[in-house]
Amino acid sequence: MKVFLLRDVAKVGQKGTVVEVQQGYAHNFLMKNGLARQATKKDEILLSKRSAQQEEAKLEAEKKSHDMVRTIDGKKVTIEAKSNEKGVLFAKLHGNEILEAINKQLTVSVKEEWLQMEKELIEQVGEHEVKVVFDGSKAKVVLEVV
Repeated sequence: MKVFLLRDVAKVGQKGTVVEVQQGYAHNFLMKNGLARQATKKDEILLSKRSAQQEEAKLEAEKKSHDMVRTIDGKKVTIEAKSNEKGVLFAKLHGNEILEAINKQLTVSVKEEWLQMEKELIEQVGEHEVKVVFDGSKAKVVLEVV
């Protein structure tokens, strides 16, 4: 029996989806407790439209992310940090600080999981290469620590 879930149900499905369950389970538990109602053709059509819209929005967001990654390729980002005479930083730079600088200076919204660095922490003054990789799109950003 097909039911439209009104709430999330563990091991069955999420709210707003149409699922196939045993008729007894649907009547005696799901419907009785207000967790679901019998699915109609209208529910299935609405669900397929919503799914198509979500897929379209996802593709559009991915396209924007790919374009953004391509636009930052070759750009330079500068971070000021305190160091000693030999150029060793007093406080190492972490990925989240680098991410914040990239997003602020290049006015983009790169996510932390997109960053790839040779070293996890930056310890020296100078130029360092940071790669931004999103689903096949790659960009190299030059990080200058002064």
